[in-house]
Amino acid sequence: MVFDWTLQQIIIAALVVFQLVCLFYIAGLKSSIGKLQQTVSRLSEEQQAMLSGSVGLGRKLFEVATNLNHLEQSQADLQQSTPNDKAIEQAAKMLQKGLSVEDVIDSCQISRGEAELLRDMMSANAIH
Repeated sequence: MVFDWTLQQIIIAALVVFQLVCLFYIAGLKSSIGKLQQTVSRLSEEQQAMLSGSVGLGRKLFEVATNLNHLEQSQADLQQSTPNDKAIEQAAKMLQKGLSVEDVIDSCQISRGEAELLRDMMSANAIH
């Protein structure tokens, strides 16, 4: 049994083998493409979730910044509207020395209510 192959038969056989190899290669590529499409789809969903989270986080951060600004403004308002501790200390020393509420108000730049409250607190402490 001798194979008597002609050049045409060899070329045809080589082309058939080449086509089979190409078909297997294409099938592998299609499988890889399918997996890559799934990966791209999953990554797209994850990206969308991250984007939504970032937007939500940005909104929360904006709220915190707004609240912080309001707190800072409130603190500044309070600092401007309340006398400093030195004025109260000075008023207490003056009241201990027996000066009048009027003198304390004029010297320390505190309100009448604050001066009278301080006087009453000091006299209540003196009783106890």
